[in-house]
Amino acid sequence: MTDDPRIGTPGTYEFSAPDGVLRAEWIGADAGADERAREHADLLEKEAGGEFLVTLIRRRTDTGWETVPRRSPGAP
Repeated sequence: MTDDPRIGTPGTYEFSAPDGVLRAEWIGADAGADERAREHADLLEKEAGGEFLVTLIRRRTDTGWETVPRRSPGAP
């Protein structure tokens, strides 16, 4: 995890594998943040050399956590 004081506030994203949370990052709460989070998940998998697979992305909002689809809506 990181020492970023924004972690836990709206704009925080959690990236999880089947065994649990891999990392939490503050990516932002703007309209393009979900897509950046998906790209970040791809980068985490690439950096791990196939050691793990990000199976869940969650976004912190003002009211709690929301699941972000792993692929963009409408993507193959």
